[in-house]
Amino acid sequence: MRWINRGIALLTSIGLCSSAAADFESGWRFDRFPIFIWSGYASGTFGVEFSVSEPVEATALGFYDEEAFFLNAYGPGLFDAHELALWDVADTSAPLATATVQDSTLTPLCRDGYRYASINATQLFPGHRYVVAAFMPPDSDRSPDVDPAYLFVDSRLTLHASRFQIGGGPNQFPAGTFSSTDAYIGMFNIRLGPGQCEPNPPPTLATTLEGGNGQAGIMFDLEATHPDGLTVEGWTLNINHEVTDATSVMIYVYWRSGSFVGHTNSSDGWNLLGMMQVLSWGMNRPTPLPIGGLVLPPNETIGIFITTDFVTSQGPPNSPPYQNYTDRPRGSHPVYSDANLVIHRGFGKANPRFTGATFAEADKVFNGGVHYRVGTVLRADINCDGAVNNFDIDPFVLALSDPAAYAAAHPDCDIRAADTNSDGVVNNFDIDDFVICVSSGGCP
Repeated sequence: MRWINRGIALLTSIGLCSSAAADFESGWRFDRFPIFIWSGYASGTFGVEFSVSEPVEATALGFYDEEAFFLNAYGPGLFDAHELALWDVADTSAPLATATVQDSTLTPLCRDGYRYASINATQLFPGHRYVVAAFMPPDSDRSPDVDPAYLFVDSRLTLHASRFQIGGGPNQFPAGTFSSTDAYIGMFNIRLGPGQCEPNPPPTLATTLEGGNGQAGIMFDLEATHPDGLTVEGWTLNINHEVTDATSVMIYVYWRSGSFVGHTNSSDGWNLLGMMQVLSWGMNRPTPLPIGGLVLPPNETIGIFITTDFVTSQGPPNSPPYQNYTDRPRGSHPVYSDANLVIHRGFGKANPRFTGATFAEADKVFNGGVHYRVGTVLRADINCDGAVNNFDIDPFVLALSDPAAYAAAHPDCDIRAADTNSDGVVNNFDIDDFVICVSSGGCP
């Protein structure tokens, strides 16, 4: 542990630990499914007035993208760019902060359905009234009409009134008020604290999000066809969960050498790759699952079992949700593949895990996809000696602080081993995961 502490101290000394990832916090969220999407806005600025019960820090302003979760003739992404502003009601001569959420998909989408643009960290204090507002140009994006019953407001915020300013241009204070607090709230949002959006990049190899059937789990096979093999870095799932961003779902991922066929009713030979609580992006929408580190040797079949704790015939909240998959008549639908990987069809599985019913009357197509990279890089083995230990600490610090120097010092190594949180980028957000990997002798 002495060497690990030395490494942590070294990370701190070069000023990297201050950037460790924090949980994403939005001012409010809502169940996206029992809502009505409407587009009856006149051109103007619309906002909501609120106060805080304790000091909080606003770090981004967001605009809702209904296209991501409902049909939209404009899509993909936003039809317009939208200017947003944060105001102190006591002084409306100028906003405290402004931001622009870009059109199309240029501003990343967050799990709660909003696209957020960062602002300089702005402190909000009790005893003040604030307004966050968005400008809607003519013929603009649609927004949800949110029922208060499905609205979840951060406990530090209190909503007071809806605000509006018909006509005009961007960044005008919405002087008009009426007592409803939820009239425009689905249109925009505010991020509290330093958290970042949950990354949700498209999978390297996608299947479908068609759904149509589902169970607690699905078993299927993967086959790496690249001569260097592959490393699975994560998954995209289709979770049948209607209350998004409100309750989490535990997901378990198992693997075995060889096909799952003939091994559906016993845990013998199966290995737990990892388990994680995730927040669903919604039914037939891509939910990221960053459980990685599975090596796929070239031209070998690896069986996969991904499952939840769903109880047959019981829906949430009595049971966790299930996975959606798609039925195809036996042998009638091609497997999904690219130049490096084949995702074969599978069987559905009910709980209890492994011993529950197997659904094999038709091919079950895994919904979502696989995130992978070519090669069998051991995550957190930064000095590429085949082990994860204290000797990886100094190379990890070098990989983060000076990638070119790392490449020169370790020409036979792959810097992607430093991507310990499997988000596709080597950066400061890998530090916490790296410490866990070293202290445990490896990462799953």
